[in-house]
Amino acid sequence: MRLITTVSLMALMAACQPASKTATTPTGLIAGSSERNAAEGHTEMDRAAQEFVRLALAFGAHDDNYVDAYTGDASFAQAIKDSPLSKTQIAEQATALSKTLAKLTGEAGVNADRLSLLKGDLLALHTRLEMAQGKVYTFDEETRAIYGAVAPRYTVEQFAKALKIEKAAGDRPEPVIIPSDKVEAVMQAAIAQCRARTLEHFDLPQDERFDMELVTGKPWSAYNWYKGDYRSLIQINMDQPMLMSRVLDLGCHEGYPGHHVFNVMVERDRIHAKGWSEATVMPLYSPTGPLMER
Repeated sequence: MRLITTVSLMALMAACQPASKTATTPTGLIAGSSERNAAEGHTEMDRAAQEFVRLALAFGAHDDNYVDAYTGDASFAQAIKDSPLSKTQIAEQATALSKTLAKLTGEAGVNADRLSLLKGDLLALHTRLEMAQGKVYTFDEETRAIYGAVAPRYTVEQFAKALKIEKAAGDRPEPVIIPSDKVEAVMQAAIAQCRARTLEHFDLPQDERFDMELVTGKPWSAYNWYKGDYRSLIQINMDQPMLMSRVLDLGCHEGYPGHHVFNVMVERDRIHAKGWSEATVMPLYSPTGPLMER
């Protein structure tokens, strides 16, 4: 995807590689699991990761859209909710954490990919926080700071060429609208096929699964809410007509090999296998965002 910088993508791919099983999991954030083996533990790095999760959850109280999912210890999240931080306090503590991460750069025992990902997430948090406090960024400045990327620029001639190709393709067939009482069954069948094909290429935990729910009054056509323990809730918005041409698109994007599989692999490979507690919180605004939406 063009919006993902090479460094960010390489770091994320490396972060999801299975780890060896030797070290100890950081406490306080990761819910109990017989799988977890924090193979790449580093005391200061683990503390910094836990601090990021604390700040991310604290900021989530000010920005309802920031935290897309949290799969860590519920009591940890409740404690943060019971002792809220102001935006100013979060900003000050985020600045302090940034200095800590800078000191960890190049230190023995620190996983460089993990550190790079955490730095990107923290910069995105800080940027989003500044925007909430009234700071205005240009479009490119905002996407660079939050997503680690800048959108490509196209000329009028390039758009004209693309439009010409589109017109040359001819008229599109009439869309087929699925009756509302058939949407769930058709979506289930489509996702089942998406899953079957995904399993030909990826090994997934045997207990991974999803639930489906038909909803109304939403600004999106479908959404995946990751619940942890390898489970997702996929919601389908019934306010919009469901086109047959959209079924596989949504099934792949929200389920397999899309959001559900991505989050399952993060939980398995980063949280349980490596003990990276920062992965228990999933910010909607982060360098990982464009990759998840690819």
